Amino acid sequence: MAVLVAALATSAAAGAKTKSTVIHLKLPGTKSSYVDLGPKGYSGGDYFLTTGRLLDRTTGKPAGRLGGIWTILSRAADNASFDLGLTHGTLIVNGRIVHAAKQSVLDVIGGTGSYAGAHGTVTFRYLSQTTAALDIRLR
Repeated sequence: MAVLVAALATSAAAGAKTKSTVIHLKLPGTKSSYVDLGPKGYSGGDYFLTTGRLLDRTTGKPAGRLGGIWTILSRAADNASFDLGLTHGTLIVNGRIVHAAKQSVLDVIGGTGSYAGAHGTVTFRYLSQTTAALDIRLR
């Protein structure tokens, strides 16, 4: 099993300790199907159904799969709703990816298995036109 947790941090807040988990993943590419709705061509409301394998960014070993939908909001941004299927469960993610931004922060809105009830963020950053880094912070 690839070690998915790249760092485990603890911090004190108001005298109590809170654990947070950080996972660093790489999405080396995806397979997508484009659905063109409304006006012909790339426009708001169109979407991509996307799947891809995930790698542990520290070791390069397989870490799971991504599957989701990218809905076009405008030429500047998409709404991304996807699942990250990892060894011990699934994380459910939703948020806006702004194309011109260096990175976009999406919300972890739940999970299954070891991630049941998970909340946190996923920082999504394009490394190239087809590759992305995902930094997951669970609290």
